[in-house]
Amino acid sequence: MTHIRKARSDDSTGLARVQVDSYRNTYMGLLPEDYLAHFTCEEQERDWRGWPSSHPDDILYVAEDDRGEIVGYALGRPGLTPIAPYDSELLALHVRRSCHRQGIGQQLVTTVAQQLRRQGCSSLMLWVLEKNPSRQFYMRLGAQIIGQQTVELGEGVSTIEVAYGWPDIDRLCGSPRFAINRTLLASARDRLSRHPALYWVVGGAGSGKTTACQVLSARLGIRLYDMDARIYGEYHRRFDPQRHPVNTAWATAPNGLAWLLAMSWGEFNRFNQAALPEYLDLLSKDLDALEPDVGVLIDGGISNPGLLAQAIPARQIACLAAPGRSSIQVWEGDEERKGMKEAVYQLPNPAQAWHRFLEFDRRLTATLLDECEQSGIPVYVRENTTSVEDLAWRVARGWGRQCP
Repeated sequence: MTHIRKARSDDSTGLARVQVDSYRNTYMGLLPEDYLAHFTCEEQERDWRGWPSSHPDDILYVAEDDRGEIVGYALGRPGLTPIAPYDSELLALHVRRSCHRQGIGQQLVTTVAQQLRRQGCSSLMLWVLEKNPSRQFYMRLGAQIIGQQTVELGEGVSTIEVAYGWPDIDRLCGSPRFAINRTLLASARDRLSRHPALYWVVGGAGSGKTTACQVLSARLGIRLYDMDARIYGEYHRRFDPQRHPVNTAWATAPNGLAWLLAMSWGEFNRFNQAALPEYLDLLSKDLDALEPDVGVLIDGGISNPGLLAQAIPARQIACLAAPGRSSIQVWEGDEERKGMKEAVYQLPNPAQAWHRFLEFDRRLTATLLDECEQSGIPVYVRENTTSVEDLAWRVARGWGRQCP
């Protein structure tokens, strides 16, 4: 039985033995013999002995057998990599040859990936020798080729390395932290189908959806339901731990904003996906109190319209887009939005947190538009010269409604 644990300062001998064993068995015939001869246990042990103090941010885990002997290790590092936008790197993965094909390598990679995710990394990459047969191992774990480079080994000897990457680190982390409740989604779909005059407007920050919804509600004579206000307001009091566990975790966090911004992008996107059926469950309960023919217009609140289209027809959803405005322009240029930056700057490491908030906002908008395109949801572009009234008229016409 193999046990995975965090490396200790007294693991230098075991680490060196695994590294030398792996190098000599894996790279024999791929790298010059003189080059491999430099990798001795004594030399590598000296390097590992000082590693924890000289590389405090690195993530190093070892695999040890029942006798307590180290048989493998994986080394990861958070931070910018040579290939954007990957924000962490797997620097090394070695398993003793006698312990291959026992799942140890995958356990080590998963463990390091989980720790990197906890530190806020959203993607992972690594370099592998082009002729290394272990390349297939990373492809089986879902990695894709993202680049290559030539590495000089000295004395006119060079080799080619291939870069592999996982754009979403969650793919390596086993079961996702947040899962979509398909049963709850199906239940919401059945209940919402009783309301044929239900419409939904989505869009990124600064797209003008709130103003457009106000005009649409007034012109069409239908009720306006502000989903953002519900999510950040009364829904918090209505989340049930058994029925709405994803949102309960957020609502009961000591600081909900800090809790969200501590996630990787992949984790944050999964949270939004898993939260949506729970929102639809509460929305369905509210609409149950209305007659089926009462028109209702939902304003925003979600960033995964592709999933929403599994609950209400795509033709009843409209997406607004305002190209040309970056996230920083939207959140720092609009006076009414500046309160968000003030809230973020109350958190630890405020500059880093604000950078992450803006990155999440940019990716949310991109995800929203991509899902609309894939799901057949119409996107209405609002140019600088487009009036709110004209935009509302176009949306209403797309729904087959007359907008006086």
